[in-house]
Amino acid sequence: MHSTRTILDTAAALKGGPGAEFDTAAASSAAAERGAAGGAEVAPDATARAAGGLKLCLFGAAPDTGNLGVSALCFATLAGLARVDPSVHVTVFDYTPGVRRDTTILAGKAFDFVRCGISETRLIYRRESLWNIRWSARLGGLASSRARALLAADAVLDISGGDSFADLYGEGVFRHVVKPKLLALELGRPLILLPQTYGPFKDAKLRQMASGIVRRANMAWARDEHSFNALRELVGEGFDPKRHRCGVDVAFGLELGSRTQHCCRGLRVVTERDRPLSAYLRGLSTEQRSGRHRTRAKRNNHPACRLNSEPVKVPISPRDRFVPLRS
Repeated sequence: MHSTRTILDTAAALKGGPGAEFDTAAASSAAAERGAAGGAEVAPDATARAAGGLKLCLFGAAPDTGNLGVSALCFATLAGLARVDPSVHVTVFDYTPGVRRDTTILAGKAFDFVRCGISETRLIYRRESLWNIRWSARLGGLASSRARALLAADAVLDISGGDSFADLYGEGVFRHVVKPKLLALELGRPLILLPQTYGPFKDAKLRQMASGIVRRANMAWARDEHSFNALRELVGEGFDPKRHRCGVDVAFGLELGSRTQHCCRGLRVVTERDRPLSAYLRGLSTEQRSGRHRTRAKRNNHPACRLNSEPVKVPISPRDRFVPLRS
């Protein structure tokens, strides 16, 4: 909660324009104001103006990767932002083509946000192409709602999937992770790195690139003490305790319910007597029948996929909205 409020206050303080420096007084003023206040293409920037709140873009937490941990980061981040400032407008960049509105339930209330598909496709004429977005932004967002959303953003948030700001997974993955950060910096948008890990880096060239990004970011958060030490090493002499902070993993912001937990779209974690039951996802396979995805558990290897001796359907597709459970 504290780190989320600080992030929002920082975004409000940076609202003045590109390249703005973090201003403690402005952030404090924003905090005071916040406390007092208590399929077809859509235009995220227009929605943001109508909402009247802070406009934020979120990268590195796409809810459609099939990785439920990354999806959890997305919805935990949305929950934290909505909890502190319900008027905030968030555009989540994912990998599904198109720009569409979406809604999730947070603290029993509906929270609306926008999802924009992006891709590293070489077909630069496609609207989701990063190259298309980049050049459209240089032309003032011409014919690209994604570019306009970035240009209108008060801040760009990036969480790198929690642990992918490193060359641990190869140079290709590293470059894929840093492209949105470089795009935000190129467009002069305030960049805030949400709580995540930093490194390890084996390649000196990639480490230098990561160091440059962290130095230029308006704020960078680590999710634990070990990651914070790695962050300090990356920043070096440019370390600033006001901008480089240690927080906690945003997954701790997931809301728990007495019966079920809606930690991400399409996933309900069954609980019994308020204690979570494990669900082993390894080994689950997907069958496509009549155009619909269905999941099946290999019961001999996954007894936890049964509740009171009855099978429990565990979705692995983000499109599976609810898990049918028997009370």
